[in-house]
Amino acid sequence: MKSNKEIELEENDFVIINPHNGELVGKLREGDKVVTKEQSEHQQKYVDNFNKGEKFLKIYEKAMPILAKKLKYNEFTFLMQLLPYVSYKDNILRYENKVLDMQDLSTLLPEYSYDTVRRIVPSLIRKGVLGIHKTGCLDRPNIIIKCYTVNPFIVTKGTTMDRTIIGLFEKSGWDKI
Repeated sequence: MKSNKEIELEENDFVIINPHNGELVGKLREGDKVVTKEQSEHQQKYVDNFNKGEKFLKIYEKAMPILAKKLKYNEFTFLMQLLPYVSYKDNILRYENKVLDMQDLSTLLPEYSYDTVRRIVPSLIRKGVLGIHKTGCLDRPNIIIKCYTVNPFIVTKGTTMDRTIIGLFEKSGWDKI
C-alpha cells in the first residue's frame, strides 16, 4: 500500500481511507468508476443490455400456454408473424406508420392468402386476441379507418400503453390472466 506521502491530491479528488488505521490508500477523480466484487462477478456472468438498440416485444408468460391451447395452429403462427407490426404505446398493427388492413397483412405475410387472412383475423377477434376498432379520419372525414389491435394483456411493445387501448380489452378475459 502507498503511504499518505506518495499520493498527490488535486482539487475535486475523492480520497479512499482505510477505516482501521486512517491511512490514505487511494483517490478517485470525476469520471472514475468503482466496481464492487459483486458487480464484477455479475459482469463476468451476464451481458447487460444484450442486443441493446434492437426492438423487442413483451409476450406475457401466463398468456402463452392459453394461446397454445385456445388457438388453432395456423392462428397461433399467424399471430406470431403479426408481432413485428405491433406499434409502440397503442398495439395497432402498422407498417411504416400505415395502419394495416387485411390486404396489407396478406401482402406482408405472403404465406397467407387474402382468403386465409379473412378467416383467421375474425377468429382471433372472437377469441379476444385481436380487436378491430373504427375511427374517423381528420384529413378525409368521409372515410372510416379500421384499426386491428393486438390485445395488450397478451403482448406489448415497451411498458407504456394507451389507456383507451387497455379499456378496449378490459373485459376480454385476458385481463384476468
